[in-house]
Amino acid sequence: MKATFCLVALCLIGWAASEHAFKVGKTYTYEVRGRLANGLTEIATQYAGLEIHYKVLLTVTGPNVVNFKPTDMKFFEVNDVIKGGWKEGELPNERPVEVAQEFRQYIESPMDIVFNKGVIESIKVQGDLPTWAINIKKAQASNFILDTTGVNLTLEGNLNRKTDHELPEERNMESGFFYQTLEKTVYGECETYYTVSQNGAFNEPMPFHQNHQAGVKLQDVPLNNVHVTDEKEFVGELPWHTTFHKFCNEKDQVYEIIKTVNFTACKNKPVLSYVAPSMIIDGRTGDNNFAGSIGIRIHVSRILACGQNREEFTILKMRHEEQVKVGLHLEKKIMTGAILNFTLVQITDVVAPVLVKDPKVITNLVYNFVLNQENLHHKTEEELPQMDASYMMNYGVDSVEEVKPITEDEPVVLPKPTLNEAPVNSMLITPLKVDGLKKRVVVLVREIGQDILNKNHDDHCLAEKGTLSKMSIVSKILRYLSYNDIQELYTQIAMKHQTDEEKIFRRTFLDCVAVAGTNPNIKFLFDLIMKKEITGEIVSEILMSIPMYIRTPTQEILNEYFKLVQSEVLRGNKQVLTTAILSFSTVLYEACINTHIFSTRFPVALYGKFCDAQTVEQEYLPYFIKELERLIRSDAKEDTHWKLVYLTAVGNIGHPVIVPVIQRYLDNVQTPIVKTRAVFALKHLIIARSNLHTEENKKFVVVDRQYEDILTNKVVKGKVLPILLSVAFDKGEHPDVRMAAITLIFHSSAADITVYQQLAYMTWFPASNQVHSFIYHSIKSMAALERPVHPVHYRLQNLARQVLTLCKPITIGYQSSRTIFNGDYITEFLTGYFSHFEYYGSKDSIVPNMIYYRQFFQFGGEHGLGSTPVEFRIHGNTLQKLFTHFVEQFFIPTTAQREAHDDLAKIHDLLSIKDRKQQENIEGYFYLKIRNEMERFITVNKEVIEQYTKDIMNELLPKLRQGLPINYQKTLRLAEYTMEFPTIFGFPLNYKHRMPVHFNIRGNLKWATEETLKDFQIQAELHPTYTWKTHDKLSVKVPFLNKKFETGFQNQVVVQFPFRALIRMAPRKQVTVAITPTHIHEQTPNTPIRLFTVHRVPYTAVIVDECWPLVHTEVGQVKVVKTLETLYQNEKRFGENKFGLSFLLHEETDYIVEKEGMNSWFNFWTKFHNIRTFAHLGWLAPSTKYAKRSLTIDMAKSQTKTFVVVVGGKWWKDQKNVHDVELIKTETTEEHVAGTVEHVLVVALIGKKTPIKPLTTTTGIQKILIKGVPSTFHYLAHFEYVKAVHGKFNLRLVAGEPCKEAVAKFPTNIPSLVAIREYIMDSRVEVQQLAKCVEIQAKLEVPTWANPQELVILRKRLLAQELVLNKNVEIKFGNTCNQMPQQIKIKGAWKRSQKMTEWAREKSPEAKRCIEDEKKGFQVSPICLKVSEQQAAALNLGEFEIDYTENIPVWFKNITYKVEDLLKATLYTYMQHNRFPEQQIGNLKMKVHFEMTPNKEYITLHIVKPTGHIEFRNIKTAVWAQKLFPLTATQSLWENVKDRSLRFYSEQSCTLEGKFVSTFDNVTYTFGEKDLTPGCTHLLAKDCTSKYPMAVHVNNIHTERKAVTVIVGKTKIIITPGSTVMNVRRGNFKVQVNEQVVTDFPKVIRHPQTNEFICVIEEMINGGIQVRGKYIKVATDGARVVLYGHNLLKNKVCGICGNADYEKVTLFL
Repeated sequence: MKATFCLVALCLIGWAASEHAFKVGKTYTYEVRGRLANGLTEIATQYAGLEIHYKVLLTVTGPNVVNFKPTDMKFFEVNDVIKGGWKEGELPNERPVEVAQEFRQYIESPMDIVFNKGVIESIKVQGDLPTWAINIKKAQASNFILDTTGVNLTLEGNLNRKTDHELPEERNMESGFFYQTLEKTVYGECETYYTVSQNGAFNEPMPFHQNHQAGVKLQDVPLNNVHVTDEKEFVGELPWHTTFHKFCNEKDQVYEIIKTVNFTACKNKPVLSYVAPSMIIDGRTGDNNFAGSIGIRIHVSRILACGQNREEFTILKMRHEEQVKVGLHLEKKIMTGAILNFTLVQITDVVAPVLVKDPKVITNLVYNFVLNQENLHHKTEEELPQMDASYMMNYGVDSVEEVKPITEDEPVVLPKPTLNEAPVNSMLITPLKVDGLKKRVVVLVREIGQDILNKNHDDHCLAEKGTLSKMSIVSKILRYLSYNDIQELYTQIAMKHQTDEEKIFRRTFLDCVAVAGTNPNIKFLFDLIMKKEITGEIVSEILMSIPMYIRTPTQEILNEYFKLVQSEVLRGNKQVLTTAILSFSTVLYEACINTHIFSTRFPVALYGKFCDAQTVEQEYLPYFIKELERLIRSDAKEDTHWKLVYLTAVGNIGHPVIVPVIQRYLDNVQTPIVKTRAVFALKHLIIARSNLHTEENKKFVVVDRQYEDILTNKVVKGKVLPILLSVAFDKGEHPDVRMAAITLIFHSSAADITVYQQLAYMTWFPASNQVHSFIYHSIKSMAALERPVHPVHYRLQNLARQVLTLCKPITIGYQSSRTIFNGDYITEFLTGYFSHFEYYGSKDSIVPNMIYYRQFFQFGGEHGLGSTPVEFRIHGNTLQKLFTHFVEQFFIPTTAQREAHDDLAKIHDLLSIKDRKQQENIEGYFYLKIRNEMERFITVNKEVIEQYTKDIMNELLPKLRQGLPINYQKTLRLAEYTMEFPTIFGFPLNYKHRMPVHFNIRGNLKWATEETLKDFQIQAELHPTYTWKTHDKLSVKVPFLNKKFETGFQNQVVVQFPFRALIRMAPRKQVTVAITPTHIHEQTPNTPIRLFTVHRVPYTAVIVDECWPLVHTEVGQVKVVKTLETLYQNEKRFGENKFGLSFLLHEETDYIVEKEGMNSWFNFWTKFHNIRTFAHLGWLAPSTKYAKRSLTIDMAKSQTKTFVVVVGGKWWKDQKNVHDVELIKTETTEEHVAGTVEHVLVVALIGKKTPIKPLTTTTGIQKILIKGVPSTFHYLAHFEYVKAVHGKFNLRLVAGEPCKEAVAKFPTNIPSLVAIREYIMDSRVEVQQLAKCVEIQAKLEVPTWANPQELVILRKRLLAQELVLNKNVEIKFGNTCNQMPQQIKIKGAWKRSQKMTEWAREKSPEAKRCIEDEKKGFQVSPICLKVSEQQAAALNLGEFEIDYTENIPVWFKNITYKVEDLLKATLYTYMQHNRFPEQQIGNLKMKVHFEMTPNKEYITLHIVKPTGHIEFRNIKTAVWAQKLFPLTATQSLWENVKDRSLRFYSEQSCTLEGKFVSTFDNVTYTFGEKDLTPGCTHLLAKDCTSKYPMAVHVNNIHTERKAVTVIVGKTKIIITPGSTVMNVRRGNFKVQVNEQVVTDFPKVIRHPQTNEFICVIEEMINGGIQVRGKYIKVATDGARVVLYGHNLLKNKVCGICGNADYEKVTLFL
């Protein structure tokens, strides 16, 4: 039969406010139509749901008593498309559902309802009803409540409003009004809004007769034709006017009543919820809008009645509608809707009412979550079909004697969960009982192991097998089991862990137990740890996840955890104990301290609070404080770790009582790294949590039972902020500690505009450049936020913008301390991100002391969900020293690096220099926080690094030689949001969001050598797999049918790549990497490998056993939601011709093909504003439509079994003898130019039919490249770079047979290239491969007086001549490398424009400052060097002419056209396109003009083509463009980027000229002749740590004939100017090396025994001598000395050049 939906809702009858509304002795018959549906309404009309038809007999047995008897209940289920929508559409293919007789007697049982003025006082139900049936009766009774007189009034509104009608007979009558009441229903005790419309006397036509009224039909259907058996004949509501004629008097008033439930203002609201991690920013689960705009819940009732007044009327019709929608935005919403319509069809004299058997009186109508597992444990059978599979946790009975009525001051709470029994859980739809559930766990765990191992090498990935769903189901089942049940399963599944399969079973089960998170599960894990049945890293991983998974943190389970933390079992493993301490402290904060978190994170709505701040202060904090007090008196190195750990722990707890302890640490501890950590321990005490019980809501104890919070503004402002301010403004404090305090001040809720002004003003009197830079750049970055995500970020932005102009700007590079904030918000997706990146600069290195990063995502608006996926901090004393010490364990300093000249010791003694020894311990830590709850903390120091090194050498390497088996897997639940609450039917509605993640890697690693370490190979056979999934679903569970009607959306990604690999360093220095895609232990790779899979599946389902994943047929009926009749399918193979590998791309989607094109993707990208936003939020999908995509490599159809990459070549730089490199002659001189560099690099890609053998079957080195063995493809990239004054560049790209021509030309004196030539020449290509050769040759002609080899070129020298760098590029194409007829020639030049010349000469601010220095006689001041390098040498103008042959390859043309299209699309607003220019160039020609403005703010690009002129004018440059451009003549691209990013500190310099000295720290000072003694030697710089033996000193410092001595190791170089006083030219210097006069340049100095490079001495083109060593570079022309120091010399040198720590206060220490 076709079941049609007429009047939807179970709302039954409203109740007039008097016993006279229904007359005693009468029976009122109502016809009820109800429907519930689950679907994705925004993309399709497919729903899974249930329709209900029945009659209700309401017999008035007394003045206030009504007997309620449902009869003839019929049910129809559907899982299909409903045309016309879920509310009134006709059901297709509906299936009648039979209800077991034992359940039918429950749902059709009678009940008596006792009223008092329309409000229910109690109900009387059958005594043997199970809990689920009682909940249904409560819902039915709740729909009777109709408080039209305001019995429980909360807002009077205009309840007693009277009309002012123009007709006398209708004047002073009741009229429409609005008011609010507090109604006790199945939803709890909630505010309800009433809108009553009184339309006057009934007299046709009434307003609701018109066509525009929803649901009104004009046709007049006689009421006596309406019977229950004829309900299928009607669509929509029955004719109103017919109903009025039958049951109303002519002059009756017409009432339309609208009721809306305010779920946000409820107390004792029955919501079983759990959120992990703590994501809810504002609001509560089950509210009208929960999680911001992500979730919407609504319940609206419409009642139509007629009568004499509000106290005497007859309810004719009632429509109750309920909807819950959840999703990120409109097109991603999943929906559950329920409608219940009630229509009066007959009034008769009383029929004998059905008596309630063994009655039980219930006064509490609130939906009941029950406690014990009687339904699971009642019988031992594995399966009991159609039995009560609901809550399985029954807590007593709902009788008057045992259930106390709800009172204002005493909210009803359930008993706290125990350690041995499972807590309240959601209704479980399954035929299984306890034994069956345990067997199901065993089956699923074994299936998971088989899925991971994939021994059959099938092509189905983990997504298709539902592996993550299986893991989730195992965890779900474990939540319903007791401690003994879990222990039994562990014994059966996870006790053994010898084989790979057993290890997988064990790890899977343990991960699922942790994810389950109930008290029995967590207690079981604690017991395993105490028994030492699990040890090591697996314990750390489990304990780390406890804060994420714990569901009911009762006092009992907290005590168990505290015992574990204090136990001796954990003392033997530092990392396990560390993780336990941090994990426990996080649980305390979330469960006891932060009231907002524990009231939204845990089910306190049912249990009340689990713990409070007072309990923490009395029972747990004393232990942590005692440990901190003990450690504060200890100076032992090993205790630094525990200081940091316990400081982090008390910071996690966030109780104000720790403030004095932190103050003592700041006062008594000297180590900066510990003090910084102590400051960060206040992180949870800087933002006051507002008083939640305001005057507005004191009347209601809201559902999540929010409590008074201890962290008030008085605490933050009175105790915490003073500490932070005192540290921040203490100039004697270490900069790292001060910056940590400033970070917290910025985010503190007590930091007002005055505090920000103080910080801004402090930048004018800084004692530290690092602190100055940190404050300025932090405020600047906050002020630059364009679209803040969270109100906190709005506040930061607002305050920063008010004080930014008060800050003193600082022009300092990226190596100095700063904070970088980024954020954006995408309105269409209601999603935003905020990232916080900061670092503290180091005085020892350009590598920071501390690096911190935190990422925050917000969903659903500012009151939605907030998540911090990752947060980490790396801090060290210092990071550079830690890294250097680690490297030194493997690379011992050479003899040349250790030896020192005797003069260094003499200088040391003469000047009484004290060695600058490391005062602070070399130590640091790494802190990681995942999802704001899972923490790891690792510390390192010298001893730890040395121990790690020993472990690597003594333990790891021997194991690698034998073969190291790897079998690791980890499953995490990164997010879970679940809630369950009742519907209008009394059935539970459940929402779940899950995000499981799984990673596993299996296989072996091996280390093989032959003869010596000159030939070694790393061998690997691994199968890594990573998969993650998000699953959102809404479902309604019908207990008497044992079915669940569900809709949801699954999004899963699977990435895997099983392979064998060989990495070999061969004797001839070629590096070979070979990879064979294959499953583990597969001898010959002949099976498909699914590399990448994406599944996006919207669905509806009717589920009969939710203990199976959706991919199992036993789960029920699952249907994918589709919008297209025929899905778009695409299958494409590629890679066979080019690589011999057969890739298969398979695609099946519900998207229209046209919307998958580039234009659609471009429109999608533009929503994200910029690249940074797309990088953070690009994963957001615009819809939930179905899509399945996969990329497979079919090894059976692939001729290539092994893909080989070979790298060879040689990299020359000054370290080699001049005679080893090609000497390039310049156009102006025959002399050899110093600094000649040549680089040769070759990369060969070779395909082989021979696979790599399994590691278990081989010993020694596997050789995959063997002479004579055929190949499947050859590719070659050959790069050569020759650099002198003129640079030459050559790149050759070759494919196929021409590779042999290319390798034949390789030089024979480079062994690695000889090896590559043999590999290619001696093997034929058996597969037909496209033969191509492309060669790019470029030559750059640089003026000899302005070239990168000169350390210093004065500004005036560069501006004296026009600066032009000619550039010639030739690109050739051909099928062979010997003949390449297709050519592109590019001729042109990079120039310094006239505007740039003027800018560098006098117009730029820097040039003006330089002119002032030059007038003083300081031409090598830092600002002048900057102008010289970045402005006077700038090449901001490019003019090029391009000629090309007619037969250019089509593929190359396509690339150029795509680049042109991209430029047009990206720079459209700057573009001018003239398609018909007056002046045209000839065919096969192009011209390109590029110019950047001198201030680097704009770029203009002009392209002239035969088909037109395209100009992009005044393009606004981005930061990255300003770092890259303009090019310069005196520096490489990398040097420019480094200088523009790090400014003066990219390469620390010290300059000396006349009476001026500019130090490494960019501080300039002067000295007079009276301060100097003639003939004295002045030490410019010396390594004062004795680690890097070097020194530079100067004689005659006050003259312009300075003699410079450079000492590097045991080499002493003396540079003495000739007789010319000024401008000493080339050749007019005397240079001595260890008293030997040097006459030929360049002169390379090497160690006499090891031949190791020490330095090179060169003549400068513009006059002078320069010395370039590994750690120091010196240039002098007699009048000036310029010294450049390596980064490793930071804070290690002494002398008049300073100590290079970037700080002024310690300049000459």
